[in-house]
Amino acid sequence: MLKRQRLVVTFIASMVLGSVFIGERSASATNYTSAASPVVGVNVGKSPNDGYFFLSSVPSLGTCGVSSGLVMLRTKDVDKNILSVVISAFLSGKKVIAFVDDTIKDPQGYCYVQQANLMP
Repeated sequence: MLKRQRLVVTFIASMVLGSVFIGERSASATNYTSAASPVVGVNVGKSPNDGYFFLSSVPSLGTCGVSSGLVMLRTKDVDKNILSVVISAFLSGKKVIAFVDDTIKDPQGYCYVQQANLMP
């Protein structure tokens, strides 16, 4: 029950602040922040951990994998709130700032997003 309450509080905070953070950051993590950029492509995926998106003007972000000249930013199945922020930005034309730890990657080397902020 406590986990569900925490998820509800996180979701409400994300709706109010336009920001979502899922997971924990370790002291040894290498964290990177993207420039505020419009979302130029988003894929929700057909199965868990298939979601990804691209931000314009972000050709590199630490050691995160690149596809078509832009960093591919992955979302985990539990990060539906992050994907919601990204889709909202894509549909409204607003910019997003993405935060990644480049030590947390999928098998192809694409980084999972730890936090996404919707810019006003």
